[in-house]
Amino acid sequence: VDSVNDGMDRSAWPRNRLLRVVQYAEALAILAGEHRQRRTRAWSLDCEAFYRMVGRQRRELWRNAMFLPNGVQLDERCCFGDASAATKCARASNLIVKAVRAALQAFDEEHPTRDPAWADWQSRRRAAAAVCGEEASEWAALHWFGMYVDDGLGGSADDLLFNVDGVAVFTSLGEQQRRAAAHYDVVRCVLQRFGWDSATSKELPPCLCLTALGVDIDLLDGRLRLEAGKRLRYAAAVESALAARLVSAKAY
Repeated sequence: VDSVNDGMDRSAWPRNRLLRVVQYAEALAILAGEHRQRRTRAWSLDCEAFYRMVGRQRRELWRNAMFLPNGVQLDERCCFGDASAATKCARASNLIVKAVRAALQAFDEEHPTRDPAWADWQSRRRAAAAVCGEEASEWAALHWFGMYVDDGLGGSADDLLFNVDGVAVFTSLGEQQRRAAAHYDVVRCVLQRFGWDSATSKELPPCLCLTALGVDIDLLDGRLRLEAGKRLRYAAAVESALAARLVSAKAY
């Protein structure tokens, strides 16, 4: 075959449904409200060396053999650029998402909101879930988390934190803690439980504006925009297509 990727029969692979940034934005919009009346924060993190932490089955090791001047090198871990790695690692991501959501739900049950706006929102969301026959805990969750392979994207209510007895929770600096920051710490702990660290250079703690998957998300004005570099690349591609006499779908 011309390449390792060309030698793979992809027809047998399970369908790999990846997160779309519009789904993340929709979740943030539901939390914040139509006029962004509820204090909401977005956050993101990236699993460090995500592929390199995932091993191979023996039947897949042939994909990792490299011929070098001094012999053959065999790497038993997933390699970036391998077409199968995204599919395999996304399944690991699904497991992490499930674990993170369970951990956040448990945390919120131990720290119920005492903010009137959020309490009212939860009440209305539970009623709407009942009408639709859906799980109320998911509809009224004070958090959202998803992953695009190794990119973790989240959103949280940012109310002041109290424990289940109504006692305020404070940070080591003596300030009352907010839910979004606590959620961020919970997620990092879950990742470590699975053997991954969050890449500190790519961490974006709770904030109002961030860039996710090449799209700028702004909670201040409730808008999505392609990030500046991507807008320039798209514009150049459009100009190139307009100047060409013949354009193929594959090229663009």
